[in-house]
Amino acid sequence: MNPEELLATTKKWKAVLDELNVPFIIYQSMVLGLMRNGYFFHERVAEIAVLGEDIEPHIDALKADSRLAFQAEHPHAAPHCLLYFPDCEIAPIYAKGGKAVINMTDSNCLVWGDYLLDKSDWTTFRYMDFDWPIPGHTEQYLTESYGDWRIPKPNYAWARDARNIQGWDEI
Repeated sequence: MNPEELLATTKKWKAVLDELNVPFIIYQSMVLGLMRNGYFFHERVAEIAVLGEDIEPHIDALKADSRLAFQAEHPHAAPHCLLYFPDCEIAPIYAKGGKAVINMTDSNCLVWGDYLLDKSDWTTFRYMDFDWPIPGHTEQYLTESYGDWRIPKPNYAWARDARNIQGWDEI
């Protein structure tokens, strides 16, 4: 998606989550793009994270809504892992071992400090006349995710390069 399409898609999903009264943050490369470059990267999908406890009551309805075209959810160790839609990945965040955890596939997880679980600590970044919700402690979040996030890493792949991968049973 180009930045304008990604912006429109993210606004669409914001409206869906607002209707459900589910707070969210954008995450991963979308946050990286905003913080390092000041704009959304050319991502293939919107990347949205929510607390697992907030989204769980709505997951079945989201999967069944034909307008959203749910595609898949990998086998996972957490109650839920990434929910894949054609234009969005919704990542439920769970607390485990005093950490914030997003279960990506099977037992592979991305792990951050517990600050990510505190919605009152979430903040915003102004982009294209909108305040986008992002993780608080943003630099810590990006460092835990990418290491030196200020330096672009060509051909970055989370499964190979993420600094915060752990197995579900190791957390």
